[in-house]
Amino acid sequence: MRPGRRATVESDHRSGGKHLVICPGSLGDTVLRLVAVRVLQERGELSKTLLLVGTFPYLRLARVLVPGSLLSDFDGPPWWELFSGGAGCSERLALELSGVRKALLWLPQDEHADETLRRAGVKVRIWRSIPREGVDGGHVLEHLSGVSRKELEPFPETILPRRDPQAEGARFRAVIHPGAGSPAKRIPIVCYRRLAGALRREGWEVIWLVGPAEAEEPGDFSPCDWRIPVVDSPSLEELTDLLRGASVAIGNDSGVLHLAAVLGIPVIAVFLRTDPEFWHPLGPATFVLDARNPAEPQVRSFRFLTPTEIEPSGVLQFVLLELLKTLAVNFPPRTQRS
Repeated sequence: MRPGRRATVESDHRSGGKHLVICPGSLGDTVLRLVAVRVLQERGELSKTLLLVGTFPYLRLARVLVPGSLLSDFDGPPWWELFSGGAGCSERLALELSGVRKALLWLPQDEHADETLRRAGVKVRIWRSIPREGVDGGHVLEHLSGVSRKELEPFPETILPRRDPQAEGARFRAVIHPGAGSPAKRIPIVCYRRLAGALRREGWEVIWLVGPAEAEEPGDFSPCDWRIPVVDSPSLEELTDLLRGASVAIGNDSGVLHLAAVLGIPVIAVFLRTDPEFWHPLGPATFVLDARNPAEPQVRSFRFLTPTEIEPSGVLQFVLLELLKTLAVNFPPRTQRS
């Protein structure tokens, strides 16, 4: 693994003071970066006094994952000044940077921003961008944190209590999210519709989740069954609450499943294009259906960062088998497609 680039190393990593973390990105990116922040805080490499700059509304997850942090919107002033290439530093930016001794930026290194931070007295500046999938191996969290898998164990515990579906009148509750930010990551939606039908026949409560990426695209993302409730583009707080009450979250490689996993919810994720070793959701029970070769999909399991040989419970095994069956019928190998 390549270490993050450092402009200077003048300050002790375990020193106090305010630290700046710039972590813009999608829902999935934000979840992974906040987990990395938590890891680095627990290792003493980041201060407990943090200024987090990222993408709203996703950055609000820091209130749960990294409580006590100050939050600021990356897309608003004054942060664009860091990368504008202009001379000088506005009063507002100087005020935001006042007292910051260390900055961790998950972005490609920018000479103008580096110089602005140096003039503001930020003694340690770490620039770390995500490498291409497969470069140096490992999980993306190892690259985000600069910490090896061995050193990352034991993994931080989940921090929000789960809700018990049975206490809420559901035998089992599945949240199915058929979308993903990129269409290339999605298996045919009919696979999830048939899975939802099979679960309902077994007495499951099924909730169908549609995100903003799907809402903005043409096509029918409905479950095609009026008995299945649809949750359309919930707020971040509503989404978090919904996932906490699930027996399992099911879907493609997406930010929703990354969030479910860090909340401690069992996850079944279908990986169609991306490498599950590098991108799998980080949780206590993650089951990946690796469909990069649709002719021979493989089930893999992970506990946080570690590949495991654990068998899914009877409940989850049923879900996996049904998903494999519907994949075989509705998503044949490329050579069989017209």
